[in-house]
Amino acid sequence: MARKLHSRYKITGELITMSPLHIGGLGGDIDSDLALAVNGKGEYYVPGTSMAGALRNWMEIIDKDTTDFLWGDNENYDHASFVLVEDAPIKLSRQVPEIRDNVAIDRQWGTAVEQMKFDRMILPRGVKIPLEITIERPYAKKYNQSSIIKLSNEEWHHYQFSLCQLLNALQQGQISLGAAKTRGLGKVKLYDPKVHKQEIDNFQGFLDYLEDKLADDTHNWTNEGIEIQSDNLGKIEISIHWKPVSSVMVKAEGEGIAVDILPLVSGFNGGITFVLPGSSIKGALRTQAERIMRTVLQEEPPRIDDNSNKNFNDQIDLRLVKTLFGSPAKLDSNSQQLGYLGALSVDDCFAKIPLNYWPEVENAKDESSLRNALDHNKLYHTQQAFHVAIDRWTGGAADSYLYTILEPMGVTWFPLNLSLDLHRLERKNYENEYYPCSVLLLLTLRDLINQRIPLGFGTNRGFGAIDITKIDFKGIGNLKDLTSLNNLELTQPKHDLSDMNQTLLNTLNREWQTWIDNQTSQEVN
Repeated sequence: MARKLHSRYKITGELITMSPLHIGGLGGDIDSDLALAVNGKGEYYVPGTSMAGALRNWMEIIDKDTTDFLWGDNENYDHASFVLVEDAPIKLSRQVPEIRDNVAIDRQWGTAVEQMKFDRMILPRGVKIPLEITIERPYAKKYNQSSIIKLSNEEWHHYQFSLCQLLNALQQGQISLGAAKTRGLGKVKLYDPKVHKQEIDNFQGFLDYLEDKLADDTHNWTNEGIEIQSDNLGKIEISIHWKPVSSVMVKAEGEGIAVDILPLVSGFNGGITFVLPGSSIKGALRTQAERIMRTVLQEEPPRIDDNSNKNFNDQIDLRLVKTLFGSPAKLDSNSQQLGYLGALSVDDCFAKIPLNYWPEVENAKDESSLRNALDHNKLYHTQQAFHVAIDRWTGGAADSYLYTILEPMGVTWFPLNLSLDLHRLERKNYENEYYPCSVLLLLTLRDLINQRIPLGFGTNRGFGAIDITKIDFKGIGNLKDLTSLNNLELTQPKHDLSDMNQTLLNTLNREWQTWIDNQTSQEVN
């Protein structure tokens, strides 16, 4: 027997990726280790299950009881979900899938960890994803054996308000999809949402439905100015304005014809430009955070070799750092999941120069055609640099060790964008890590201001030096005890945190020292 419904709402719109997107699929790909999901027609797509999971997870933070009722929960509500999310096939226009390299770095040697390199296929920024959601308003809240508990208008309006907040969050770009959401991937934003209502509790409503006469109910569901109300939702968005001091780039996987090493590029606003992946930026910040913690705790990273039972996951299993930056998935002795997302997310950072003729650079056959191709892309200061290894015996050039790098110069970049999820930070509150993790992030940003953290490729060979001009903090939602970080602005020439609210600064100093003292006392005992 079909369940009795009061009405049905059809929500449609268009999600546009604000960063690259990876939705993993089964099977392999000849070009990458992690392939994109493909439907039966051979189209890239976002499965409804994947999108529904992201939407439900966000709503659970706002209101868990409402989420359990609307999406179904066997423990509290014995019914199927009233929210139906359709698969979303992706129609690519000029965009093409890209491949991103990922590699783990040995904390002892600073080199790539064996068998820890993999490729991930992604869809670039600017891809359009159709959104289609059906919301069913049930006639009853619960069916008992002897009675029916009807769903009142007041109760439905409460549930509807939570759904309106969900749509608003999508319009504001607060919900991410797919994999590597804290490493620059998966940010989407909803445009042009439409909501149509179907009355199905009366005869005329069924006739209108069959004749496709749907009432436009968009004004009751969408309002970008609506305030998202939840004590659990709190974020601090950090915008870091910077400029390169030397050449800053991430090495692309492929080689050019005239150049051996090219900078990584990615799709941006219908074209392509240079990019620093969020995974690369986050890795650099995490490495410095690990240095800080190992200095404080006086711990050396474990060595990975044939005589040790340690692996890469043991090297990065460091207090505070794993809460802030994340912990790899693994199982304990009881097969319980130990991995989790970090509280800090880092977006991809794009250059401001469009590379409209980049294939000319990749396909240039000699130095002259390369120069013309660079000028065509308005890269007048970018040049090909020659490097050679020196034979330590003869003092001459080592055989077969001459290579060239295309070094981007005179390029301006958009700010580095970070986001600290206070709800996740508080939820992972192991040993009262809420304040200490906040301090660790601020200390890492202080080191970034002081030019102690280079970014990208070749940082030991003159690449990657940057100059920070300003760091802006913006709070969203309930910031709890970190409210004074909202609208904080750190600028040069001050290279410390003295511009912060003094009360908060005193609290952070006290909590940081208390946490360190507790760790020291535990080690002694």
